[in-house]
Amino acid sequence: MSIYQKDQINEVSIVKTVDGSLRLTVIPMLETLYTCPGIMLKEGNDAVIVEIVRCRINANCPVDVKASIDPANPGSYNIILSSINKPIKINYDSGAIQIWPESGS
Repeated sequence: MSIYQKDQINEVSIVKTVDGSLRLTVIPMLETLYTCPGIMLKEGNDAVIVEIVRCRINANCPVDVKASIDPANPGSYNIILSSINKPIKINYDSGAIQIWPESGS
């Protein structure tokens, strides 16, 4: 098990759903031997830190929140986050990048 790095992710987006939860959508680079089973969460003082788990396809990698494959968009994974009242940051080796709320909103 490892964590996806910024150059291994094609797209990350987050939207608020009708029920008030957040849907994190991750599109990692296309690989045949790895998948995204979900994310690990770390609670910080000022934000929730998300690490996107990269796992070999036949391995069992533990995650805090499981991802589901989006059937309408192959290669896209959806992760539902509920009860989060802090900003959300994605953690990479190069540092954490805030994705919710967006800067300036």
